[in-house]
Amino acid sequence: TSKKSAETSNESVIERKKIEGKTGSKKPIKGSVIDDVVIQAFEQLHEIYNYKDHDVVAAAALKVMTSIINSRAGAVFLKVVDKEEFYISKSEGIPVPASKDKQVFSMLKGILGNVVKGGLVLNITDIGNSSSIIDENDFMPKLENIKSLICIPMAFEGRTIGVFELFRADGDDEFTESEIHAASYIAGSVAEYMERSLPYRSA
Repeated sequence: TSKKSAETSNESVIERKKIEGKTGSKKPIKGSVIDDVVIQAFEQLHEIYNYKDHDVVAAAALKVMTSIINSRAGAVFLKVVDKEEFYISKSEGIPVPASKDKQVFSMLKGILGNVVKGGLVLNITDIGNSSSIIDENDFMPKLENIKSLICIPMAFEGRTIGVFELFRADGDDEFTESEIHAASYIAGSVAEYMERSLPYRSA
């Protein structure tokens, strides 16, 4: 009984969101109320489409995301070519330990695995009570009072090529619906650009 109640408690702070019509387009969302934060994202993405390197694009997208969505820290992971693994492409506000810098993370485990398998945004409002989903595979920044995170798949046509993570601290507001929409819009737009316009990475 205690195990079941603990699982229920964990689920109460983990929210999976399917953001319909919010990703995979370089144009503002049609047929929806366009939040100001999504408009900001659309306006700031244009410069990114001039870049031709996957890591440079990912870093620029993370910068856009953290500039319009208030967060204590953020990271973007990209898929290792021909493997079911991610590596940390870029981080903001996180001192990445040398041991993590070149480390790969399984696409099948922990938070990253849940996001890839479900293709959904994962909104965790209380990291401390989310042991059912977080494991040693996950990259958790060693920052004081980190409380919540959103994990956003960078996906296009059913393929997940990367993941964004944004973190907030204890006392910060939870991520809003419009912020999650904007993050999803950025992630989807960047994924489409990478898949359609950038050369396939051979390494």
